[in-house]
Amino acid sequence: MKVKVYVSALILIALTALKLLVPDEADRLRNIIMPEIMGKTDFRTQMLSLGSRLSGGDTVRVSEDNDVSKSPVDAKGGPLDISGDFVLADMVAENLIGFADTNTAAEDESSESALPPPADDEKRKKQAAFLEVQSAFSDYVIPAEVSYDIPVLPFEYACPADATVSSAFGYRVHPTHGDVRFHYGTDYALGDGEEIHAFAGGTIAAVQRFSGYGLTLVIDHGNGCSTLYAHCSQILVEAGDSVQLGQPVALAGHSGKVTGPHLHFELEINGLRYNPELCF
Repeated sequence: MKVKVYVSALILIALTALKLLVPDEADRLRNIIMPEIMGKTDFRTQMLSLGSRLSGGDTVRVSEDNDVSKSPVDAKGGPLDISGDFVLADMVAENLIGFADTNTAAEDESSESALPPPADDEKRKKQAAFLEVQSAFSDYVIPAEVSYDIPVLPFEYACPADATVSSAFGYRVHPTHGDVRFHYGTDYALGDGEEIHAFAGGTIAAVQRFSGYGLTLVIDHGNGCSTLYAHCSQILVEAGDSVQLGQPVALAGHSGKVTGPHLHFELEINGLRYNPELCF
């Protein structure tokens, strides 16, 4: 509808100019153009019919898929050369550049900025390797409280232990029970008495001893994120304390049900356990 208004306005302006320069020709064109503009509702058909009448040729019929089924002819009855013609919609679109809806553009930019930053290639490689390992356990259902996605956190963090991974996150053959069970954290090969550091700044949410996890520490980092440190030999902080990123918070040990000293580390975000190794 907007296109019709624009084109009609352009035509009326052109007629006004012609009337000043060549009054007789302007009147002839007006008698052809105005009935076409006022009498048809299908704008595409209207423009094609108008073009035909101005050129003196036959009416051009257009099929639903916009293929021309009857080509216009010249005064001698031969095919009319329309190689220099342009599509009306293309012309209008080109001349409306710069009049885009700025509010829509702003919403698009805002929506894009709200998305989490893309994970780097190294993390994606680790995720692919992790999924490859877990494919061996495809017969097992992923626990409802678990996510295999790459964790996205809005604060600085670091690995809680300067050690190698001794047992990874995900399905595994349990070291003491011998059956396949899901491992909700990552085990780091720390010896008795080695320091465990806070994954990020936060508040000590709990210090407790569990039969399986042994002496355990939980840190609340805010933003729905918390971390758990199990099998400790000693806790260096108390519940309610504030801690900083990298601060020593416990010493590794072999409390609970374990085969040897190590740190069992879990990462929870909004109620879901994530693979901590995909953070680094």
